[in-house]
Amino acid sequence: LLMAFSHVGHDTCIGNDSILANQVLLAGCVTIESHVFLSGGSMVHQHVHVGESAFVSGNSEVTMHIPPFVTVLDRNNVSNLNVVGLHRRQFSSEEVSDIKALYRHIYGNQNLSFKKKAEQLLNDKQYKTGKGEQFISFFVQEMPSRGFVYPKNA
Repeated sequence: LLMAFSHVGHDTCIGNDSILANQVLLAGCVTIESHVFLSGGSMVHQHVHVGESAFVSGNSEVTMHIPPFVTVLDRNNVSNLNVVGLHRRQFSSEEVSDIKALYRHIYGNQNLSFKKKAEQLLNDKQYKTGKGEQFISFFVQEMPSRGFVYPKNA
């Protein structure tokens, strides 16, 4: 759903059941996966990848990749998981618990890069569900070096 005055730049891909609220601006070559909600006035820089079921708060500025299932505020700040969206999509309690544990591991320890932490989790098979594997796999995909959204206190 593209609401009033939203803009989709060239070579942009938008997945199924995604919503761009009023005045959302997507630059060129952006990838928006399925079930993403971009609130009014949010802007996404070129070559950014937004993962499945992510939620971007109103008037946010996004210049970094957004992993699946998270909520982003302000400028590139991940605030938490999009738990409301996951429940609306009827994720099982096991899937939500798995994603929460992996989220805490990725974002809780600032000693290693996101990619290195995700590679460790994948190698050790620390995920319990396919959705958990999807979450950590996002960090190891080969994408242009734009970086990932980060917690505000980092």
